[in-house]
Amino acid sequence: MSPSIVDIADTVTTGYSVLPSTVDTADTVTPGYCSYEPCQFVFVFLVLSILSVMSQSSTAVPTIMLSMKAVRPELKSYALGFRYIMLRVLSNVPGPIISGYLLDSTCTQWQTNCGQRGACVAYDNYQFRMIMIGMNILLTGVAAVTYAVLVMYVYWKGKHAINGGMKLKGEIGRASCRERV
Repeated sequence: MSPSIVDIADTVTTGYSVLPSTVDTADTVTPGYCSYEPCQFVFVFLVLSILSVMSQSSTAVPTIMLSMKAVRPELKSYALGFRYIMLRVLSNVPGPIISGYLLDSTCTQWQTNCGQRGACVAYDNYQFRMIMIGMNILLTGVAAVTYAVLVMYVYWKGKHAINGGMKLKGEIGRASCRERV
């Protein structure tokens, strides 16, 4: 198999590896991946990733419980249905489109078939990594700020509702013991 040579951003791409364009003819190309230096922060990344997933997934049940407690009993099924529809419309539809666009922006070599651009053959690994981790951090930050604002609003509204005319008698915390002044 003779290697096909394509000039892309001062590189020569063979059928096996990407080499600098100043390759001496005495150099050889071997099948397989290029050598790499192992990442020294892989364990830090894994720990932070696990903590991120745990913190993101720990809000699922409380938000469902909040939805169930905030609406009247006859509207609970509608509230859950509306919540899941909004979740699908606002995250599951645009999410893959935005992710695909951002990942395509890191492509360094596109496959061509009959003069048309096809799939990405090679990505810029550093840019790919920064975009994926950055997108995760950005969206997690936006979600955390939104969640904190909602918690403060619910706390503020609950505090003003009790101080603004609700009085507890009997055991504290029982809904049946509340009475209007």
